[in-house]
Amino acid sequence: MACCRVPAARHFDNLAAVQGLSSALIQDHYRLYLGYVNKAHELCGLHAQAVRLKHDATDADLRNLKRDLTFTLAAARNHELYFGLLGREPSPRAPVLMQALREDFGPFENYIADLTRTALSTHGWAFTLVDHHTGHLINVTSAQNGQFPMWNASPVLAIDMADHAYFYDYGSHRTEYLSAIIGNLHWPTVAENLAAAHAVHAAATPHAPAPYAATPAADSPEATLPAMGSEKLLARS
Repeated sequence: MACCRVPAARHFDNLAAVQGLSSALIQDHYRLYLGYVNKAHELCGLHAQAVRLKHDATDADLRNLKRDLTFTLAAARNHELYFGLLGREPSPRAPVLMQALREDFGPFENYIADLTRTALSTHGWAFTLVDHHTGHLINVTSAQNGQFPMWNASPVLAIDMADHAYFYDYGSHRTEYLSAIIGNLHWPTVAENLAAAHAVHAAATPHAPAPYAATPAADSPEATLPAMGSEKLLARS
């Protein structure tokens, strides 16, 4: 049975319509993505051979293989999310998306301001995620190209802030690049990603509060654990 599978590289015809980025930059960036996918296929083949052998905790070869495979898969998927959001026809923002953003950030302008600050704070990735612990949206960063920032969360939006994403066109002017990317975001696709993330949240946490339900403050009576006597603690040991 295979224990490592890598999907084929995806095509993004929508990138031809991106405004504010040169075709040379977009093509170079897409070739970088293809490199990650091809490398993941190569590593997957090596992985299939390696797992048939007996290993122990001192096996640096397998450890490095696992690390590199994780990195390339994460980098490929981050780029797929990013590329899929760009260059489509302008469309109105879906009411469900706007409601979710309003619940967690206030006015839409507040969300964009927080996303902008988040992106400019990193040289890796900026993400908008649904945190499945809460069902709420949060903007976070990752420091590396092939890294996802947290467990138990689904990505809704990703922006590549690594030098290769902008330097060819914008040099060190990261704010101008980020403004161009935000202007190219296809909000209906973001809304689709949000709906998929909420479906994952509902399936993974069937008994959790619905997204955007109020949670008790840390110092409220509802947030405290019930007292447990020493007899019960000893009975559990």
